[in-house]
Amino acid sequence: MSQTLEKTGGRGIELLAAPITEERPWVVFSACRDKDSDLFFPETKAQERSAVSICATCPVKGECLEYAFEADIRFGVWGGMTERQRRRLARRIA
Repeated sequence: MSQTLEKTGGRGIELLAAPITEERPWVVFSACRDKDSDLFFPETKAQERSAVSICATCPVKGECLEYAFEADIRFGVWGGMTERQRRRLARRIA
């Protein structure tokens, strides 16, 4: 979705909608911000490894993982961890 902010000579200046960052300001720094989100909801082990490898380079991996736990997100790769890894971690720290 885009939004016209200014009209100049009959041509609008189009800007892409900004990501919702009030709740998650760290998102603008995430390694996945320009990636297809389907990649982080893998159907195969190879896709899962690909998603986790992107997370490995992410400067806000910790914030992402924390968000996944706080929001009780049960599906997908978040904070460099798969669904199964997050469940195991949750059991260990409970």
